[in-house]
Amino acid sequence: LETGEHKEVVVNGDTSEGIHVVTPTCNAQTASPELFYVFTVPRGKSYGYDIRTTDYDTVVMLMKGDCLDASNSVNCNDDGTPPGDLGSRIQGVVTEGDYYIMVDGYSSADFGPFTLRAVFVNGCTPQCDGNFCGDDGCGGMCGTCEGGEMCATDNRCYPDPCTP
Repeated sequence: LETGEHKEVVVNGDTSEGIHVVTPTCNAQTASPELFYVFTVPRGKSYGYDIRTTDYDTVVMLMKGDCLDASNSVNCNDDGTPPGDLGSRIQGVVTEGDYYIMVDGYSSADFGPFTLRAVFVNGCTPQCDGNFCGDDGCGGMCGTCEGGEMCATDNRCYPDPCTP
């Protein structure tokens, strides 16, 4: 994945094309196939990150170093808000080096097409915990609302009362 000063990357993948080789640290019961994505933080940089997976009951884990060793886990989540609906989300800060994002399923029955959204911001950690839309505090957005919806002051999407 490409990183930058303020970079959003969206990937559509399908874990049914993966194999099960690593058990995530936040869900020891899964035997679901997983896929990995790599990104590099350049020397002397630190990036805040906000990584989300959606479309089925996902687990997302971030690792530094060997992607086949779960003990290298930096962060792991099963069911985060946002995105909600059994999607997963992690956020934090990473320093220089190679990192792997693992997209997995909650159980052996949870796999298939997914959307991975990763936001990297130099020197700032996006603040989107519980926010589905609105400002992320780093010059970007936590998300946008669907057509016919509006972002309210609680950073959640609601039906727009002005839409006929």
